[in-house]
Amino acid sequence: MARVAVVKGERGLEPVYRALDMIPYKESLEPWDTVLVKPNLITSHTYETGVTTDPLVIEAVINRVHELGKKAIVVETEGGITSPDEAIHTTG
Repeated sequence: MARVAVVKGERGLEPVYRALDMIPYKESLEPWDTVLVKPNLITSHTYETGVTTDPLVIEAVINRVHELGKKAIVVETEGGITSPDEAIHTTG
């Protein structure tokens, strides 16, 4: 069953950490797993618009993955208005 966590807070790493602590993601990982992180970077709009993922969310997820001794890989696709390279550069 999929789980979703919603946390109210100011922009930063801590609200993301609190949300991650509310879901059992650690139990889903095997010792050999690599974690793919798929942000929503379909356009070059910044996170303030709500269209793309806040870079701090991506950072927090990667930090937690690394704390578990896992490798994190950020992936994006050619499916939006802007190329992934341009979107990553513009959104941070």
